[in-house]
Amino acid sequence: MDFYKDVIAVSNATKVHPDTVTLNMYTDGVRQDLGELPTPPWYINQDGSLKED
Repeated sequence: MDFYKDVIAVSNATKVHPDTVTLNMYTDGVRQDLGELPTPPWYINQDGSLKED
């Protein structure tokens, strides 16, 4: 998913944790496309996919 790939790119560039970047980038438009976020922490792989528990 492109959103999570963007999160990883921003996280790597800024050294900010992916969960924090996700919260900051998760706008109403993103919420409409992807739905509500799961309860943090989100486990995001470096390729931008969500980890399966």
